[in-house]
Amino acid sequence: MYNVLAFGLRVFLVAAGLTWLPARSGSPRLNALGEIGKASWHVFLVQGVWLGSAISILPAGRVQWVCVNVVICCGVGYAWYRLGEELRERRLLTDSK
Repeated sequence: MYNVLAFGLRVFLVAAGLTWLPARSGSPRLNALGEIGKASWHVFLVQGVWLGSAISILPAGRVQWVCVNVVICCGVGYAWYRLGEELRERRLLTDSK
């Protein structure tokens, strides 16, 4: 489905999701996924650095290592995101004084 019609379907699905899905969920698991989603740019950047540097030392093709890589990249990326948010909030507080 690599044509113009596929693009329209994706736009419709994203617009429908943004319109009808709630911003917050009652489920802690879904809220955790939402928090990781907010940090997706940071996770992406960490993946680039981690996989670019660690690919030569970790064995490829094993499910265990894929899981380890996902956990490491998501954890470090989320921690970086939270640190940036905390620093931004502190700067806003000191600038408003």
